[in-house]
Amino acid sequence: VSGPVTETWTIAQGSLKGTVYYNSYSSALVGGGVQNGAVLSIKPGGTAQLLIGGTGPGTCTVCHAVSANGSTLIAAHPTPSAGNNYQSSSAYDLKNNATQVYSKDTSADYAFGGLYPDGSIFMSLATFASSNAADYPQAPNVPGTQAVGAHPAQLIDTKTGAVIPAPGWDGVVSNSVTPAFSADGSKIAFTHYDKDQGHTLAVMSFALASHTFSTLADVATDPQNFLCWPAFTPDSEWVIYQTDNRADYGTWNSANTPPGTFDAKGDLYIAHLPSKTTARLDGVDGYANGQLYLPYGAVEATLNYEPTVLPVAVGGYYWVVFTSRRDYGNTIVTSNQEDQPRKKLWVAAIDIDNPEHPSMSAHDLSHPVFYLPGQEEAAGNSRGFWALDPCQANGTSCLTGDQCCTGYCRQTSGADGGSTFSCVAPPTGCSLEYEKCAQDGDCCPCGSGEQTKCINSFCAC
Repeated sequence: VSGPVTETWTIAQGSLKGTVYYNSYSSALVGGGVQNGAVLSIKPGGTAQLLIGGTGPGTCTVCHAVSANGSTLIAAHPTPSAGNNYQSSSAYDLKNNATQVYSKDTSADYAFGGLYPDGSIFMSLATFASSNAADYPQAPNVPGTQAVGAHPAQLIDTKTGAVIPAPGWDGVVSNSVTPAFSADGSKIAFTHYDKDQGHTLAVMSFALASHTFSTLADVATDPQNFLCWPAFTPDSEWVIYQTDNRADYGTWNSANTPPGTFDAKGDLYIAHLPSKTTARLDGVDGYANGQLYLPYGAVEATLNYEPTVLPVAVGGYYWVVFTSRRDYGNTIVTSNQEDQPRKKLWVAAIDIDNPEHPSMSAHDLSHPVFYLPGQEEAAGNSRGFWALDPCQANGTSCLTGDQCCTGYCRQTSGADGGSTFSCVAPPTGCSLEYEKCAQDGDCCPCGSGEQTKCINSFCAC
């Protein structure tokens, strides 16, 4: 007999929102007895659903991105006439059953594009003339795209594919990769490949009305690792990003890697934009008080990739979803990290405020992670892109204001004399949690009496 043993758990006072859209290359949901790359979706508390993809040539749809408001998805897929290289692009309307609204068979510009929050435009990745992964990052540009020709990163109209002039970007930033807009659309983060071939992360301001970029600032540099896949927190003050030891930003073994070993190493870091300071997210990466807490030790460490962040705060925290090849308790335990079941989506809470760090420089804001339930255990899943669900019109039932196009969800009377919660026109008075706001003072006090914050135009406790 030993003990007593005491554990302390923190329960966030809220329910996670939106949908996680992710790639799976071995999902049984594709059907037809053929496992092929597809985009799947999963809601918190739900199970995986096939969204886009299928069997046979030209149906593998991958390398996706989703707008923060959940309206638009862009992705790449093979071109049968080009030997099934990934030279095709498509855009899909998530408000209408993922209907394809644009397709082009001679460009993979839409692969991993950085979508503006409303899905109307996006920043493409630069494509390079060389296919040598030692010289250029091959993975973000998708194998085969080099055959289409080299060109710089460009601002593109999502529904037409037309290149949009972008003052302050054109001629200033060229070979940038892994772009991502902030949830409010005021900033863009990207790998500043022009500077040092992938070792620096940069941020610029953006004005939608004029499509103008300004104030180029490098916020993180690592001479030993490559910095990629940035994701803003909802307040646009912090950027979570991946460090990677591979020049292609990949998460797989090299062709000449000995069996049983793993050469791709990734961890998640955070950059504080005002102070231009960085810190490792120890809680996410598996460390507590400087010690690795993962149950199987070092073999599970440095296997964390591709973060994205829910665009709103929930329960007093921000939320990040990311890919990891760590084990899952005694349910997913294999000796080879390349095995498909080891590639899964995990979630972590990120502190909004930390009073222990009044200087507001970068520090670990993360908590230990949990497995995203509802995934297929046998499938290899990656690049979970977390977005809100498309907003609903007035009169539609709702739970909270972020589900409504007006931004307000209130109790209403039904025709039968009962009451329900529905999307409504902007009411008078203060805004409730998750409803629209322009500043902190627009928000009603939280139930516990603490100050409510206006974060990304939504009230948050």
